[in-house]
Amino acid sequence: MKLVDITETFERVYTEAIEDPKPIFILRRLTYGEMSNISDETQVLDEKNRLIFRGGTSTKLKIKSSLVGWKNIVDKDGKEVPCNSDNKEKLPPSVAIWLIKEIDILNKLNGIPEEERKNS
Repeated sequence: MKLVDITETFERVYTEAIEDPKPIFILRRLTYGEMSNISDETQVLDEKNRLIFRGGTSTKLKIKSSLVGWKNIVDKDGKEVPCNSDNKEKLPPSVAIWLIKEIDILNKLNGIPEEERKNS
């Protein structure tokens, strides 16, 4: 077993986009420590000691940690925009949902190995 190499990146093409060239998102794997922090931030007890899952916070933190770059993402004038926290929050919800699926696959959080995803 190897430790997570946080410098290793993986490009994912957003094929659902109608634009050409298609947007490309650059992801990295999450570490155990990062996943623990995400769990701590997203699972809280309410006043009756019931466990509450904060899905929006989970999405935001996973994208914040795993999305390290992009290509072909532009503003209203067609100029490339940097991949930063502010711009990540401006992504359309449908893209955020797609990114979470890709991040979960990359980190094997949903039980589907990366090799199986490539072959499907």
